[in-house]
Amino acid sequence: MVMKRKRWIDVLKGIGATLVLFGHLIYSESFLKIFIYSFHMPLFFFIGGYLFKYEVNLKRFILKKSRRLLG
Repeated sequence: MVMKRKRWIDVLKGIGATLVLFGHLIYSESFLKIFIYSFHMPLFFFIGGYLFKYEVNLKRFILKKSRRLLG
């Protein structure tokens, strides 16, 4: 079964990445930088948690993730 991409997730990831870029470009500790830093990382954690797929078999899960990260 082929899953369709959820466009709103791609949009949120793009917004988050753009905010990370702007946050790093701002030199001073301004209100804008504090505002951006207050939610851009939680946004990525929310998206990652939403997309996480739990597998019952822990050994297979660890092997699959290890191959993906190391290969």
